[in-house]
Amino acid sequence: MFGKKKKSKTSRLVSSEVVVIDADELSYTLIRVRSRKKMTVLVTSKGKVEVRVPFRVTVRQAEKFLKQCRDWVLQRLHDVEKQLLEQQVLVEGASIPFLGEVLTLRFSTNPGSGIERGAGVIHVPIRWSEDVEQLQKRLELWFSRQARSHFLGRLSHFSKIMGVKYNRLAIRNQKTIWGSCSAKSNINLNWRLMWMDSRVADYVVIHELSHIGYMDHSPEFWARVARFSPDYRNLRAKLKDVKAPW
Repeated sequence: MFGKKKKSKTSRLVSSEVVVIDADELSYTLIRVRSRKKMTVLVTSKGKVEVRVPFRVTVRQAEKFLKQCRDWVLQRLHDVEKQLLEQQVLVEGASIPFLGEVLTLRFSTNPGSGIERGAGVIHVPIRWSEDVEQLQKRLELWFSRQARSHFLGRLSHFSKIMGVKYNRLAIRNQKTIWGSCSAKSNINLNWRLMWMDSRVADYVVIHELSHIGYMDHSPEFWARVARFSPDYRNLRAKLKDVKAPW
């Protein structure tokens, strides 16, 4: 395959990859280093997964190694997610993204109110303002409900025009996995997609529906994605730039 070509002077190659673990897609960065002798897996303080390998290791070999480290990786991602949540503080006037709109956090003194969305504002009962953990849980529950309502509509819309049928929708709470589709055509979507622009969230819906019939990332799969999301490359790239409000 490589013949007798002259050796490249490149000592390091970096690529973005996706592996399926427990029916979920996990994004990771594959780093090939010419001087490296063994494979290692790292989860950064920002919750990013890196697989560092010798230069000649293939993607398939790297993914096999990553799957062998499954338990450690998932536990480490859970620990990092918890640490990141504890570092963030939600205060009056904080900006919270919502499908391309920016909502300003306001605390309401109405004793009987719940979380309510207004014009450019999200109202939260002041009784939760002193307990950051409680406030985060309440907001996550609200976003999960908003996500279910929103994505049921988008799945209905796109499944019809794409000519596919999905089985059920589950809203997930994960830090690094945006969506997945099981062999039984069950769609899983992360409620944090509600922090994205609506076009980016739609791309993830189209991506997962495109797996119905194509449980891989073959050229046929990407051709289906491109048919219904022509700008999918740019939209996919935006998934890496999300800035969590907490």
